[in-house]
Amino acid sequence: MKIEVLNHASVKLSDDLIIYFDPYDIKRAYHDADYIFITHDHYDHYDLESIKKVSKETTKIIAPTCLKSIDPYLVVEPNNEYNLDNKIYFETIPSYNIGKQYHPKEKNYVGFNILFKGKTYYVMGDTDVTEENKKVVTDVCFVPIGGTYTMNYQEAANYINKIKPKVAIPIHYGKVAGDIKDADKFKKLVSNEIDVQILINPLNDISTDELKDEAIRKLYVVKKAKDERVIEQAKKEHKMLIREIARRKIIEEENENDKHKRK
Repeated sequence: MKIEVLNHASVKLSDDLIIYFDPYDIKRAYHDADYIFITHDHYDHYDLESIKKVSKETTKIIAPTCLKSIDPYLVVEPNNEYNLDNKIYFETIPSYNIGKQYHPKEKNYVGFNILFKGKTYYVMGDTDVTEENKKVVTDVCFVPIGGTYTMNYQEAANYINKIKPKVAIPIHYGKVAGDIKDADKFKKLVSNEIDVQILINPLNDISTDELKDEAIRKLYVVKKAKDERVIEQAKKEHKMLIREIARRKIIEEENENDKHKRK
């Protein structure tokens, strides 16, 4: 199973099926989704343009009642269990705030705990720690850590230490809420028995021009620095920047080709 966090709270699981959760601000035209799960209707979780970029003709959308007007393949409610085409089994967990009104419980927003290929994957949606999600048993938990609209990194770490998944993957930070450094802070607070995987690319929100400028600065450091450790670090960072610039160039070319195919 390949697990990706494309950015923010956008999760992609790839095996013999391709499954997305809350695709948002997607740059590449993938057109490979078998299923798209949507947790709620806020712009950074229900992003129609991103849904178009990952969808193909046979894509099926699973969404809560707040999005029934888009006529999804399956409309779901909290606290239920579902069988999806005898391929994926999942339960829906209420996703809501406590002490703030960004995500009221009565909206029936959901998180998804899916059973796929013998493992469970819990994408929590925008939520605080609740009585319902404290009871969840899962192998891999995608937990929001950015605060403001969800739990913060300290609350998220305490939660993960309580439910004890095998793997914890922080999401929902560094873009709409929270800081990109929250993931490292979260990891330090989580028990060593739990595998914390930080999958969001910290360069996502830096423009390509800024990346190029930074790459030039790193080359200057390589040429002028006296300390070998500083030089080696600058070389590593320069390589990372060049790799990211090349990745974006490939995406631009793919998107351009996709536009021509669809004309």
